[in-house]
Amino acid sequence: MNKIINEYTNTLLNINEQYDIELTNYLKILFRENTSKNIIFSILNKFGKNNLFDVLERKTIAPANDRYNHTLSAFLLGLIVRDNLHIDMRSLPKIISESHKENFFYFWMLICLYHDCAYDIENNDSAKDCKTITDFVREYGVTYNFIEKSEYKELFINYYFYRTNDMKVIDHGIAGAILFYDTFMSFYEECRKSTHTSKGKSFTCKKGDKLLHFSADFPKHMLLVANTIARHNIFSAGIGDEEKYRNYHLDDLIPTSNCFSKVCLYDKLSDAKNKILFMLEFIDTIDPIKILSKSDNNQKSWIYMMNDVEIGFNYAKQQMYLKYPDNLVNVYSKDINNWLGVMLNINQNVYTFEIERKSERQIA
Repeated sequence: MNKIINEYTNTLLNINEQYDIELTNYLKILFRENTSKNIIFSILNKFGKNNLFDVLERKTIAPANDRYNHTLSAFLLGLIVRDNLHIDMRSLPKIISESHKENFFYFWMLICLYHDCAYDIENNDSAKDCKTITDFVREYGVTYNFIEKSEYKELFINYYFYRTNDMKVIDHGIAGAILFYDTFMSFYEECRKSTHTSKGKSFTCKKGDKLLHFSADFPKHMLLVANTIARHNIFSAGIGDEEKYRNYHLDDLIPTSNCFSKVCLYDKLSDAKNKILFMLEFIDTIDPIKILSKSDNNQKSWIYMMNDVEIGFNYAKQQMYLKYPDNLVNVYSKDINNWLGVMLNINQNVYTFEIERKSERQIA
């Protein structure tokens, strides 16, 4: 196994070289102060995709700095997992090139770096009166509401209301997806109209010093990203919650007696081919920074504990290993099997995750 901080550094160096993004100045101060935020913004700016964070900062509802640490860690970990286990992402649309790896990078960049963009809205006072998605759309001046185009429209409407009415919070996944789609479609339409391009056509638009290319399928790609972000925080019914879920018309989120993991709902929710959704949910759950920062009361020493976290892989067995410092116990719960159908084995401070169990998860 290798130190995870070294794997993160090597991954950033690869991004630096492949996409010509200057990140080397941040490597020695990784996860300190505003470093994570600066790296994320640098990557998104390179692709002309920092629009939403700019909007959120102007509205003073951007995530707190510590959330960027988790987001960057999850982004890098996802790239590492994909590369080491060679997870097949060929079902993703082709964007950048014929390279499946580069197409995964593009979608993973947008999905992962924006998945928690609305995290601070979840308990925001100005959002508490947004009981329904209609209320939220009105409150935040949304023009392009992806919910209306989504095949999961009913699920999102009902789950959003369940969260606001029963749990008294805004679901940050659904809220973030709404803001994401609206921001990028507004930008797309502005560019399309400025170039006098008909709908359904590809075009190039100059914004500042960047020449941005929009494919004819850009709206479909943004819908894919929004659907994935919106679903990442949706939980299946726990034991005893079945009747409550029925009352909110969330019957599709009620597992059967044969399988209690969310993975068994994938076919039911038409997610059989959406490995990138599984990747987001898995990485979001096990991210070491998320784990260490929760276990660290003073919110400082976790940065140094990251230097002792190790990671390894066994491609043949589709296994991933995370090793934590000896003083940390019970870092992960075997409930992850109920959540995502991932087999977890614990040997002292070494955690083994079996990513693909094809007999139970048939994801194309």
